[in-house]
Amino acid sequence: MGFGNVGREVIKQAREMGAGIRFVGALSSKGGVIVKESVDEKELIKIAEAGQKLEKHGSFTKGLNLSELVEATNPDIAFVAIPPSYVSGNPNRAMYNELADLGVSVVMADKTALALDFWGTLEAFNRRGLRLGYRATVAAGVPVTDVAWALRWRGVEGFEAVLNATTNYIISLIAAGMTYEEAVKRAIDEGYAEPDPTVDTHGWDPAAKAAIVASILEGRSVSIGDVVREPLGEGVSELVRVAKKEGAVLRYVAVYTRGGEVRVKPLPLPRHGPLAGVSGTYNAVVFRLEGEEVTVSGPAGPAWRTARVMIGDALDIAGGSE
Repeated sequence: MGFGNVGREVIKQAREMGAGIRFVGALSSKGGVIVKESVDEKELIKIAEAGQKLEKHGSFTKGLNLSELVEATNPDIAFVAIPPSYVSGNPNRAMYNELADLGVSVVMADKTALALDFWGTLEAFNRRGLRLGYRATVAAGVPVTDVAWALRWRGVEGFEAVLNATTNYIISLIAAGMTYEEAVKRAIDEGYAEPDPTVDTHGWDPAAKAAIVASILEGRSVSIGDVVREPLGEGVSELVRVAKKEGAVLRYVAVYTRGGEVRVKPLPLPRHGPLAGVSGTYNAVVFRLEGEEVTVSGPAGPAWRTARVMIGDALDIAGGSE
């Protein structure tokens, strides 16, 4: 579900990994494909590898909806890689509820439902005996959610995290001499940001990721709506200059404090600290507990890596792994 960069990569990477996954259908915003014969699946793989839209498939049906696709294909797992909808939550949340009602386990890259109600979303699948794979929702290639689960009973006091590659890139361009507007335009032109970059520059993306991790640690849902977001803007150029003058590095940081308080804000960091060196598609989280720090960092993207994480979740579900 969703046939953009990540959706196409799920199909490509499953083949490259020899994952043994058979794709029985695909859905985009305009319609879908029901795979009836092996030739249909081969064509689906072909257009995914060519980076084409789903409408190019010979069996594409305009207006095909989710329930029709599920009824026709009876899938075990749905891979979901669609744009987020953090304000209203829909149509994303309604779609997950429908999949749960239809008896389909889900592997997601979309953060919407978990960022709004983590535990409620898990329960909607668990009570039906279904599974939800969501490692790709936070830092994708870095096992942040796994580490959060491992630490949740050990009294984590808080964390600081750099979780958004787009703002990393924009800040690096400003540090190199560009204005904020020039840096944002460059990020859009080079594909680091969407034409509307506010999901990144207004903190929605890192706030969603931080809300998911905070929910795991808290044992209750921490909603993205409760996260205080300080957007990047023209003023960030001055913040970069001041940080540089003081021997620090500016990063767009998600800060969580025990009790559920989460903020996303530009923050000067010590130049040699664990978050200061995070750049490009790398993400990092520093968990504070037991008077020490536990740091997890690594490459989060690009799309092919996100797809591989999703495939790993699917194989865990298929194999019965907890």
